Amino acid sequence: MKNKRGRNGFIAVCILPSVILFIIFMLIPTINVFKMSMYKWGGFSNNKTFVGMNNFKILFQDDKFYRSFQNSILLIVLVTIITMAFALIFAAILSREKIKG
Repeated sequence: MKNKRGRNGFIAVCILPSVILFIIFMLIPTINVFKMSMYKWGGFSNNKTFVGMNNFKILFQDDKFYRSFQNSILLIVLVTIITMAFALIFAAILSREKIKG
């Protein structure tokens, strides 16, 4: 029982820094951006007007949004495929036994 509890504590200590960094650098900014999207705000003044989901209604009615979203998804997929292909090629080259260095 003590060994299992010690192991679970060790796992928690190892995972804790990544969870804290994830919360600080991913979760909190995402929540803040979502809160900011609920306001009509120029960014430079203190005048904020709460508009709720109206910004999203306008966004989803814009054809340019859908085109830019498609371009972003295409870029993400292509970059991932190309990066993985290069990584596999270089891994295959480096895994040969007769390569020096």
